[in-house]
Amino acid sequence: MKNNKTKYSSYKSGLEIGDIVHFNINAKHFFVDNNKYNALVLDRELLYEQETMYGLRKFFRYTFLGDLSELRGKELSNSANDVFNIETKHIRVLKTIKGYIK
Repeated sequence: MKNNKTKYSSYKSGLEIGDIVHFNINAKHFFVDNNKYNALVLDRELLYEQETMYGLRKFFRYTFLGDLSELRGKELSNSANDVFNIETKHIRVLKTIKGYIK
């Protein structure tokens, strides 16, 4: 029995609005951060596309809703959730839970 469902690749097409993402920050040039974060994708903006050895890859600037208290220090955190922007090249996605917001 064949499954005709097309597979979605967040590597090639980016994250979608409504996705919940488990990631860590990959800003090797600025600092090392081994913490893992969960965030909800609120918005995305296409920055550019680049041909790679695996095919065409799109790079986005995302607006996330999530908890960054580990990054700022818990004593500086007044709110559990922050709205923040980050680009594709600065995160490493570990897991994605698909949202169904249309």
